[in-house]
Amino acid sequence: MIDLNKLDYSQLKKLTIIIPSYRRQDLLSRCMQYWSGKNVNIIVLDGSEVSLEKNFLNNIHSNIKYIHNPKNLYERLLLSLNYIETEYVMLGCDDEFYLQSSLNSCLNRLSQDKTLVCCMGRAMGFSFYNNTVVGHNVYHKLKNRFQDDDDPAIRLKKHFSDYTIAHMYGVTRASFWKIIAKSVFSKEYNFFAAMELQLEFLILYAGKSTVLPELMWMRSGENDGIRNTSPSLTTSFDFFTWWRSSENKKEKNDFINRIKFACHEINQLNNKRYDLDIFNLFENYFQFNRPKFYNKFYKYLPSFIRDIIKYFFKMFGHDVTKRTPLNNIIKSLIDNGIKVELSDLKKIEQTINLFYSEKK
Repeated sequence: MIDLNKLDYSQLKKLTIIIPSYRRQDLLSRCMQYWSGKNVNIIVLDGSEVSLEKNFLNNIHSNIKYIHNPKNLYERLLLSLNYIETEYVMLGCDDEFYLQSSLNSCLNRLSQDKTLVCCMGRAMGFSFYNNTVVGHNVYHKLKNRFQDDDDPAIRLKKHFSDYTIAHMYGVTRASFWKIIAKSVFSKEYNFFAAMELQLEFLILYAGKSTVLPELMWMRSGENDGIRNTSPSLTTSFDFFTWWRSSENKKEKNDFINRIKFACHEINQLNNKRYDLDIFNLFENYFQFNRPKFYNKFYKYLPSFIRDIIKYFFKMFGHDVTKRTPLNNIIKSLIDNGIKVELSDLKKIEQTINLFYSEKK
């Protein structure tokens, strides 16, 4: 059997992964055990009321820094800037996995191409069903995704007119990440996924990006995401309503001005100057991504009706795709030209299986 810790993933020592967590300490423990002893640096930001047990933490390798701080998500993420000492950084999730091979490839690519600010690989969803790890296809728009225009306005317009999350969980140069994160995490805005929208904008403004044809991101479908703990994690507070509401004019101006100031700091780091019409770029995002009528209708249904609809979709619709055998999904990825480091993936599969066997 291949020892993944002995494979040449030497570039990983240049990377820090920031992993926030809240009230999901079983998943967080799994995550920390997976990364313990590997070359990559991990910063865990646990906002739960109670810390992980000392006995557990004592057995975790020193490449993981565990910070228990029961403050809100934005405060914890802002705090993490004090601990980043590597050349590259990325944001991670406590219930997901990232293949070391692909992370290493991203770091190699960033090292070779100084015009790139962010790099990531392809994604695959996974869940656990009938005592088996199963998979499903996610984020198909990541295929052949790259933004290589010199003009940031063109990059942003292309990205937001055919939007998918392509930078928030990418490997990013820490020099830019620190500027961007300080801007984003200093203030929470009152619409869902505000953080994602700001990070996607500012990282791509900072420079070019690419998605490698390698499996990197194992996107968990095991649990619902953490929701309704703050405005930007509340799905009913959608961007499109917020953007159009006259009541939010002052907050919207603050939102635009904060991004404008971050762009100014990025310009100084790049030793370049670009004057963007930031308002119109977000208006462009609004026009291309505003929800269809049925989405608006669904939003105003009583919660018990929405729960019934979710149940039927889970039983008879959407979630059926999550029950595809993992080998079939992997074969499909490989057949479509996506590199998959099977030994790396096997270790992840073993970690997931062990997690559920211990829960029995």
